[in-house]
Amino acid sequence: MARIEWLEDLLANPNKILALVREETLSLKERFNDKRRTEISHEAAAELREEDLTPNDPVLITITQNSYVKRTAAQQFRAQGRGGRGVMGMATRDEDEIA
Repeated sequence: MARIEWLEDLLANPNKILALVREETLSLKERFNDKRRTEISHEAAAELREEDLTPNDPVLITITQNSYVKRTAAQQFRAQGRGGRGVMGMATRDEDEIA
């Protein structure tokens, strides 16, 4: 019961909330106040190109008569056997069709 009263008092008083956040933040600062373990290398970052950050996954590009373009991961499509129904790659409007 005392815990509930303390929590209700805390919610009713914004200054107490700020004091609690400050106290917990200082506690974390004391607990984790050590030297940085990782070394930041600016040379390695300079060697990165934009294409290094782009995934190199196989994709299928679908283009419609009305110039809509859709990129789909090749993994979403699979080979089908006799009588297969296939996979719906893209929904088109009534007056549009896949080119």
